[in-house]
Amino acid sequence: MDKIPKGPTQLCAEIVHCIAINGRLVGKDVVELVNAPESTIRWHLRAMVKDGRLDCTDDGYRKYYTVPKKIENLPDTRTEKVPRMVSRGPRAFRKA
Repeated sequence: MDKIPKGPTQLCAEIVHCIAINGRLVGKDVVELVNAPESTIRWHLRAMVKDGRLDCTDDGYRKYYTVPKKIENLPDTRTEKVPRMVSRGPRAFRKA
């Protein structure tokens, strides 16, 4: 958890984009939308909450992730563009 990515990465941009489009999401929903390993997604979600790029609310059973609403509170690294969705191998074709 000490190695928070410096600035936005492609996966971070995809996660934020999915949450921004779909609204409040649970970690498992993000995993299904982005098609990346669950442990990687959870690590990035925790890192982005710690860095202030995402908000996390906990209802005791699930953690919901949202994009912060106030622009003045966002870090300067929030200049990422809309990402190009990347296929992450055979996992993307399982549901087809």
